[in-house]
Amino acid sequence: MTGQVIVIPAEGSQPIRTRETDTPPTLQELQDIVDGHIEPVPHWSNWQGQPCVVWCNEDGKRDNLPVNVRATVAWAESLHISPADLARQDVLVGDIVLVVNLPDEEEEE
Repeated sequence: MTGQVIVIPAEGSQPIRTRETDTPPTLQELQDIVDGHIEPVPHWSNWQGQPCVVWCNEDGKRDNLPVNVRATVAWAESLHISPADLARQDVLVGDIVLVVNLPDEEEEE
């Protein structure tokens, strides 16, 4: 199965990076991308009609990582709410990684 790993940097001037893959990234790869321990972004399970799992830095808010506007807007769109409404409740910070159209490691076993 071919999927994608998509990185949405918090820094708006950096491009969104996409790579095609047929294997899920390792835990270490995910931690390297978000620069710390990972946690899933709740209720974000679809990217452009494909199933996905989205990861962020578990300690990002505590570490005062910058707000990731692009990822927060995409998260709001996936929830079918306005970005302004979501931002009143929560925002994503730091670099965000989406694993699109690939099974989780647990699903492969």
